[in-house]
Amino acid sequence: MLINISPNPTFLSDVAAFEAVIIAFLVPLSIEIISKISERYNSEVITRTFENRWENKILPPFLLINIIAAIVLRFLVEDNVDSLSWKIAAWVILLVFIFIAFAIWRVIIRIKTFISDTKTIVNQLYRDVEESLK
Repeated sequence: MLINISPNPTFLSDVAAFEAVIIAFLVPLSIEIISKISERYNSEVITRTFENRWENKILPPFLLINIIAAIVLRFLVEDNVDSLSWKIAAWVILLVFIFIAFAIWRVIIRIKTFISDTKTIVNQLYRDVEESLK
């Protein structure tokens, strides 16, 4: 079924552009927000917790890899976009893009929690103190 659907190569440019915007805005902005929260509570626990989340570890490399793959494929695609290899590559890039969108959503939810829910931050600080006393 999916093999019969032929993706339009122009979506690769859209994927690369969207992901470049995410790198340019979301990544630095999230680091800045988390740093300010860490300064407010005078603790690096929040920064460490944020950086150790799987979404934050994989997001920048996945974004870069997917952007490079989309751009390379966009320039290598010939007029014949009915080839099986093109379809497989296009679907892989689309699936990675969807996964990245999910990871971005998770990062945004986490930032929102850190900004609005001080109870979560205080609990995280208490856990860190308990672990350091063990």
